[in-house]
Amino acid sequence: MEEAMKHISGGKVNRSHTTVIDAAEKFVKAAQKLPEVNKISLGPIKMGLPAGDYNVKFIPIVGGVQAKVRGPRSIQVVFLYTKNPDMVERALASVFSR
Repeated sequence: MEEAMKHISGGKVNRSHTTVIDAAEKFVKAAQKLPEVNKISLGPIKMGLPAGDYNVKFIPIVGGVQAKVRGPRSIQVVFLYTKNPDMVERALASVFSR
């Protein structure tokens, strides 16, 4: 069964692309609440993957951090722009363990 796609908006979310997978919705909403996050840009979605667990992997980028958010059968890339990527990563690493 494929994940449902939703649209997310808010002051920090880039307006050009608002589609978010279910797994990334909780992650993006948590990121929106962090004062250290200046901007969120939702990236590409890869669908139809083999079954897997929810998780997130962080990759440092210039100006912030890239997060690959994994759902049961899809992955979405989320770019978080911040001056404090280490703190943001620590704050969001536990989103799926709650």
